Amino acid sequence: MSSPDSVPIKDDAVHMVRRDAAADQRFKLLNELLDESSEGALGKTQHRVNNLGQIASMTMPPGFEKGRQSGGTFANNSFREYHQAETPEVKFYFEYRGSRMTAASANRFRQTLAQKAHELTNSELENLQEVLGAKRSSKDDFQINSARTEDLNGKRVLTVEGRYPRYHLSARTIFVDSDGSGSAVQEISFQSTTAEFAEKTALSRKVFNSIKWK
Repeated sequence: MSSPDSVPIKDDAVHMVRRDAAADQRFKLLNELLDESSEGALGKTQHRVNNLGQIASMTMPPGFEKGRQSGGTFANNSFREYHQAETPEVKFYFEYRGSRMTAASANRFRQTLAQKAHELTNSELENLQEVLGAKRSSKDDFQINSARTEDLNGKRVLTVEGRYPRYHLSARTIFVDSDGSGSAVQEISFQSTTAEFAEKTALSRKVFNSIKWK
């Protein structure tokens, strides 16, 4: 079963910069610096993500392993995931699209975050389509269950929960204004099968609550 992060999208496409062998080696070394591992509960490896976008550190649950990684060069899109060893559909992943949003979308995102924490209305969601991205812009592809702004460890973020009916998967995504301009959006997501999503809520919230921001 394909995960929604691998579904082709019509817009938001960013051309990757071709890297030579030396650049690939630098990318490998950078990823090693961004990740620490230790022995967690029941002797399972526990990874900690370091210095990734606006994240200073974030601790993965024991038993999660590093998955697909791509990109990561400056001004380029990037993807990084950690998934449960036994069930790879259960994962945390980090995305940056590699390009800034339009000024209109950036202003709307910034203004939404500047208000008191609140549940978003349908009209607000319509105005934030570029923030949500192509994978979530079609109601046939992604059905939103809730969308709200909230304070997560001292940072105001946009949190969206919903499901991908075609894949029987659900996700919770945190959208972060990376530099105060509203135009550079970092995404931090938790995903699982829809059948397991509710019972994984405590796990995902514990991991999100482990985030220390820069």
